[in-house]
Amino acid sequence: MRPEQFYQEIGGSYQEALTRMPDDRRIVRYLGMFLQDPSMEELGKALTAGDTEEAFSRAHALKGTCLTLGLGRLTVRVSELTEMLRAGWLEGARRDYADLERTYQEVCEKIRSVHI
Repeated sequence: MRPEQFYQEIGGSYQEALTRMPDDRRIVRYLGMFLQDPSMEELGKALTAGDTEEAFSRAHALKGTCLTLGLGRLTVRVSELTEMLRAGWLEGARRDYADLERTYQEVCEKIRSVHI
């Protein structure tokens, strides 16, 4: 799928992505790099270990990347989880992680089909 269609499907803004990345080639490149980012996996590990501080750090990093790439619904989900962790609400974050993970997997699957 083309980048514009990808952004429509994930609830993101293609026009916003173009303000950060000047063309489709760059968008596809950075989306591909997102698939290699370990933040989501590290967030899950920190939540499992009960390490609120590390979980917040990983969630905050993931949030920044999602904002930069304009990843729509995924950005919203990770932002909510980040705020839970900022408030020290580990159990709420653990509970909501499954929804975040589903959204993350859906976005990653769509990223794999993006091409120029």
